[in-house]
Amino acid sequence: MRRRQKELDCLRNQAKIRKSLLVFGPEGVGKSRLLRAFVENQTLALYVGQIRSPREFAVTLLQALHSADDEMKVPGNLSALSTSSLKGIVHRALDTHPFLMILDHLDAPSRVVTGMIKDLHYYGRTPVIFASRSPHMEDIGALRPAMRKQVERLE
Repeated sequence: MRRRQKELDCLRNQAKIRKSLLVFGPEGVGKSRLLRAFVENQTLALYVGQIRSPREFAVTLLQALHSADDEMKVPGNLSALSTSSLKGIVHRALDTHPFLMILDHLDAPSRVVTGMIKDLHYYGRTPVIFASRSPHMEDIGALRPAMRKQVERLE
């Protein structure tokens, strides 16, 4: 990771100023590895890898929140809670600390997942670091227009 120090420093600076960032590059250049290395040294970074459903997104965020904050109480039986309840728990948690969401491998997320991300980003004031294969963000689907003006880019 020494050769990636410049990129890691850029990620740290974005985290400090609480600004969202798009990390882009072709498949296989190491975007995910860079993001995981960044998360290792950031206590308030919430890494979310590939997601398939709104429920999976909420559960993954809760697990990341619990890992980042030992005092975060995660209900024991997540399967008994609705997606809306899970989202509410995530909202409250994001209001308690200046977390940063790392969204890796978003591949044209569903409308519901997109809505959840926008909601957490705007209302929770939570900056997001996205990984995309293109600076035009085609692979993050409906999030593209919402994030275009608010996102710095790192190639």
